[in-house]
Amino acid sequence: MQIPSNITGPFMIVARITPKPGKTTEVIDRMTKIKANADSQTEPECLEWRVGKELGGETITTIEKYSSVEAFMHHTKQPAFQQFVAANLVDTKSVEFFQEMNA
Repeated sequence: MQIPSNITGPFMIVARITPKPGKTTEVIDRMTKIKANADSQTEPECLEWRVGKELGGETITTIEKYSSVEAFMHHTKQPAFQQFVAANLVDTKSVEFFQEMNA
C-alpha cells in the first residue's frame, strides 16, 4: 500500500473491502480481532478504528485515525493485521488517505 508522502500529523484512512464469496463471516471475525488490538494499549497511537458493513451488501468499511505514519506502520505489523492479509479473503479493496483538518 502506497502511503502519500505529504502526510503530516494526524491523518485518517477509509478502507473499503469486498470479501471473496463465502468469506464475509471470516472477514468480520478477523476485523473484530484487528479492532480489539487497535483499541488496546498495544496501539496507543491508533486514535480511532471503526468498522461497519454495508446495509444490504457485502462491503466492509473501516474508518481509522492515526497520530502519525509511524503509528499506522505499527498497526500494519500487528499479528491480527498480518494474519488477515495472509488469509487472502479480499476480492476488491480501496484505501483512501485524508489529512485531518482543524475545521
